[in-house]
Amino acid sequence: QLVYELLSDVEIEEFLDLGCGPGVMIGYSVSRGMRFTGLDVSLGMIRECAERFSDTTSAHFLVGDAEGLPFPTETFDAVVCMGLVEYLEQDDPILEEVRRILKPNGTVIVTWPNQASLFRLWHFSLYSWVLDLAKKILGRKPDEKRVGRRSISARRYRKMLRRKGFVTNAVRHYNFMLMFSPLDYLLPRLTVFISRRLEFLCRLPVGWFGTGFVIRAIKSESTDG
Repeated sequence: QLVYELLSDVEIEEFLDLGCGPGVMIGYSVSRGMRFTGLDVSLGMIRECAERFSDTTSAHFLVGDAEGLPFPTETFDAVVCMGLVEYLEQDDPILEEVRRILKPNGTVIVTWPNQASLFRLWHFSLYSWVLDLAKKILGRKPDEKRVGRRSISARRYRKMLRRKGFVTNAVRHYNFMLMFSPLDYLLPRLTVFISRRLEFLCRLPVGWFGTGFVIRAIKSESTDG
């Protein structure tokens, strides 16, 4: 919903969904009269989209790599990357490619796990350490560490965007977690209920409670390096 809100005042004819998955953005883009292009590294996802939306003539899908996009320069008015960048090893290649394919003053919207959130700091540092220690004491094998999903703070990513030739004009945090682990596991329904009730906080300067953020930026005329 936050992504739709951030796109609502942007004039878009050509729209690219990077890492489109099952095509959750298609209905919105078509309803606004956009020409939708969905790209995903998964052939299975692209086949699913092509079958589900075979009657949607303004939607096109292809398999591709976000770090080497198969599009001409200055093709799209807007690019959205949801649930994608945290799985990439580097940030520069995708930002350089997105900047290349965006038209002048084009818009990019990116989602990220929020490294600065209190929940994430607790869950992935002190809580995980205490949990592993307790398992060792009880003679149980600690959980294997998850790999491949990065996080970053909104402040740091804004600086990165500026360096790569973008000007940030909106940041919204989401998924406000007050039920810290292990309460989120023990009381999942209450955790979700509270999180939904707190979504109004997305427009307030309390980002440290949000476990993720959405950032919107426009392509500037030059880069800072």
